[in-house]
Amino acid sequence: MFSVDTARGFLPGKSIPPFFYDLRHKKSTVLLTGHSKIFSFSMKWQALLALNGFEIHNIDCAIRFNSYAIANEAIRNNVPPEFIANSITLVRGFTPYQILDAANDILRSFEKNRLFFILAPCKQFFDGDVSFDEGLFLLEKLIKVFRQIKAASIPLVIVEKESYSHPVFSSVYQKIKSLSSSVLVLRSGGASGLARTPEFKHGQVFK
Repeated sequence: MFSVDTARGFLPGKSIPPFFYDLRHKKSTVLLTGHSKIFSFSMKWQALLALNGFEIHNIDCAIRFNSYAIANEAIRNNVPPEFIANSITLVRGFTPYQILDAANDILRSFEKNRLFFILAPCKQFFDGDVSFDEGLFLLEKLIKVFRQIKAASIPLVIVEKESYSHPVFSSVYQKIKSLSSSVLVLRSGGASGLARTPEFKHGQVFK
C-alpha cells in the first residue's frame, strides 16, 4: 500500500509511487483515470517526479496542463520552481490532427530517461466541429499510436477522466484501458476533492 498526503504535499525522494520507477524501467503504459481532478493530481506527481530527476514531456489536449500547480508543489517542497523548469516540457494540441502529430512525434523523437504524459487525449475528438465518423476514425488512429508506443517500450502516462457524454467514449475508453499495463483510478469521496489521502493498491487509487 502506498499513500500520498495531498494536503501536505510530497516529500522528495521518499514518496514517489513505486509504479513510476516501474514505468521508467519496464517502459510501460499507465492510465490515470477517475475523478476529473486527476488532472490536477497529475501536476503534483509531475512536480515530484521532476524533483527526483525525471524528465517529462506533456501533450496537453484540452488545456489541462497547469504550470502554477507544478510551481506551487515545488514551493511546498521548499524547492524554487526554476529548479525543475527545464525538466518538464509541453506541447499543446487543439485539433485531433495536432494531437495525432504530437503523439507520433513520441515515436519519432523518443529520448531515453524521459516520461511522457498525454492529458485528456479524447476530448477534442468529440468536439462539435468534428463529424461523428471522422472523430471515431481519428480516435482509432490515436489508439493505434498508443499501441505502437507501448510496443516500442516508451513510458507513457495517459491521463483521462472516466466519462464523456459522447456515445462512443465508453468503447474507446475500454480500448485505452485494455492496452494499458496499469490502471490507476482516483475516486472522490465528496466535495473535498483531493483534500483527503488516497491509497494505492495493486494499480488502483481508492478514496
